[in-house]
Formats: sequence, C-alpha cells, structure tokens
Amino acid sequence: LLLRAVAGLGRWRRGTMRFIEEQARIDSWLVDIATMQTEQYDLAVEIAECQTLVKGYGDTHARGVRSFERVIAAAKVRARTPSAAADLRRWREAALRDEDGAALDRELALP
Repeated sequence: LLLRAVAGLGRWRRGTMRFIEEQARIDSWLVDIATMQTEQYDLAVEIAECQTLVKGYGDTHARGVRSFERVIAAAKVRARTPSAAADLRRWREAALRDEDGAALDRELALP
C-alpha cells in the first residue's frame, strides 16, 4: 500500500523545482547541440557526451551538475577555436576522473 502511494506521487513530479531546473538545463543542452552541429559537428558531439557528467542523487548529482555547467561554459568561450572539441573532451574526462573536481580545475586552468 505504501509503495502504491509513493508511485502515485509521480504525477506531481513535473511540478517540483528540481524537475523544472533539470528540464531547463536539458533544453539548454539540446539548443547548444543543435546550434553547434552545423558549425562544428565534433564540438556538438562532445557537448552531447557531457550529459554523462550528470548522474546520481544528492551530493553526487550536485557535483555532476556543477561540473557540467563549468565545462559547457568553458566550451562556449572557446567554441570558435579549432581545438574546442578536443578541449571539451579533455575537460569532460577530467571531471569524470575525480569527485572533488581537482583534475577539472587543473585542466580548465591550462591555456
């Protein structure tokens, strides 16, 4: 009975703040991919791969969202450079490498 009650709450999920924030981030991510696919296809593919940074719940999810936002922002700054896709790949792999973000900090600090 308790599980049925919890399952019934699913229809209200779309009204929660987390759902609204996640949907806005996803919509922005899709727009970024669509914008880049005609200009720099490789960068668009790397932007699509960045969604793997966001996973889990609680602190893990928060760290993933923070890393995702940082690498996407950095990619937008360097979008017109020839190495943008390779840079984004390197940043994404660094963000996945460790939890505390030290590897990502080091990679983002590189010229």
